[in-house]
Amino acid sequence: MYAFYFYTLLLMVQTSFAWYDNKQQQAYEPCSEVLQKNLPQGKSCTNISLPFYHEQRGELEGATREKNGGSLGRILPISLAIVNYTLHDSTKESIESLRRNRVSGHIIIDEDGNVIETVSPEKRAWHAGVSSFREHPNQTSTTNVNSASYGILLVNQGPVLCIEKKFNPVFIEGTEEILGKSDMCWQPYTDEQITTLAILYKGLQKEYPTLQRLVGHGEVAPRRKIGPGAAFPWEKLAKEHGITMWPQISPEQQKQLISKTKKEGIEWAQQALNALGYDIPVSGIFDNITRSALQTFQMHYRPTLIAGDLDDETLHILNDLLKQIKAQEASPKETLPPCFE
Repeated sequence: MYAFYFYTLLLMVQTSFAWYDNKQQQAYEPCSEVLQKNLPQGKSCTNISLPFYHEQRGELEGATREKNGGSLGRILPISLAIVNYTLHDSTKESIESLRRNRVSGHIIIDEDGNVIETVSPEKRAWHAGVSSFREHPNQTSTTNVNSASYGILLVNQGPVLCIEKKFNPVFIEGTEEILGKSDMCWQPYTDEQITTLAILYKGLQKEYPTLQRLVGHGEVAPRRKIGPGAAFPWEKLAKEHGITMWPQISPEQQKQLISKTKKEGIEWAQQALNALGYDIPVSGIFDNITRSALQTFQMHYRPTLIAGDLDDETLHILNDLLKQIKAQEASPKETLPPCFE
């Protein structure tokens, strides 16, 4: 008799867990209105419910926390969109990885350009981790990046072995210095993914006027992250979609040398990186964090050589981008950092 009751209870518990797990994966609500309004023609949006956890290890001291209870409301307006790869080449594996690692983004864009929404825009997702970003040269850096950002994940393996032909791997000089291996390449992103990303980003900007920057995960956390990697087509987003800056340097300018001593050049570059958003110390010392920041900078603005060396071309690119920011934002009364001089 007791055995009967025991097995009946066990069956009920197993059924309950199966129902809960199934419920977490089903779509019960439509996608957010801003996504529905701005989906590219022929693309779909699926809203799924995942268990998000906010006791994530490494979260900044003093950040609002919540156990097992879904995504938190924002305490800052959306000012950044952060793009990253999922480190998986299938949507199913990408979602399972989010659940397993107890993290989240707001949307996932699959290889066909379709969208899976996992967190609504008005809520904070758990995707940036320990990170910081300076949104304007004269502003202090934002450390509560999760609350101030919209997380966009693209189904992409990221670093892959160069011999794995199914990924159509792309070799980029300097990858060995970042990954520590000589046989690594990068999986390219699909045109469908980038088109969907660009259209949705512009739609989000209309809905949230405070959203002004699209950056990579590595740019808000250069000490520990490199996503979305060296194969992400920032130049395509800049030239074809008008999103993000792109250096405008003529061959004649590239031939000119920037006349600075070694220490002055390093300190100037650190100031310039800070003005562009990278929150790193200005010490005049070429340390590991400076190299990491330069690597993520080069993956964004010069994805042909990404070793993180402070070469003349990198200095020229930094200088050109600073001039673009100055032209866009500086007013006559505004005092900008020394790197603008």
